[in-house]
Amino acid sequence: MMSELTVLLGRLEEQWRRNGLPCSDRVRPGLPTAQIEQALSAWEMEPSEEVVDWFAWHDGGVGEAWVAAGWRLLSLEEAFEHYDTHVTAELFEEENGGWFPLAQNPGGVALVADCRGPRSARSEVGTVGKVPELAPAEFRVDSLTTLVGWWVEQFESGVWTGGGGSYDSIVVHRTPEQSKALSRRMTHEGYVR
Repeated sequence: MMSELTVLLGRLEEQWRRNGLPCSDRVRPGLPTAQIEQALSAWEMEPSEEVVDWFAWHDGGVGEAWVAAGWRLLSLEEAFEHYDTHVTAELFEEENGGWFPLAQNPGGVALVADCRGPRSARSEVGTVGKVPELAPAEFRVDSLTTLVGWWVEQFESGVWTGGGGSYDSIVVHRTPEQSKALSRRMTHEGYVR
């Protein structure tokens, strides 16, 4: 049986195709579950089922593969490089240890999942920036499933579409009022802390 996250990732990829986004042609095949678990456990991390599902879905991309507006997919190898050079080197090292990168934005901020254990079905997800002025997490979400569900909702509601601009041609259609309402909703629903 497929996990809720796997279903949502399939819906996300379908939205890429519907919107003519090149990321659907740039993603690499996923990795075997055992390889993902072994690699993370070698670094003393306990990946959730969500983290394993993420890298089993796609192992990054060739060139710029943007999974959502502002987030480029990282391969498992790139994620380890980012973890080693950025996440553990942060001023907030104590808090960031075990938060493993999944994607990165153009400013170097990583989308990270909690792999500190114990092993569970879901991981809390947040951001870690390489800029010292940034807090260790600009936002936190209760799970990767919740975040990917929100991304799918943005495409399905027409807020995100294809058609030019940066981030692999993902265009954001949101008025200032919609942005304020979204910010309030995300804070209320626990997306932002």
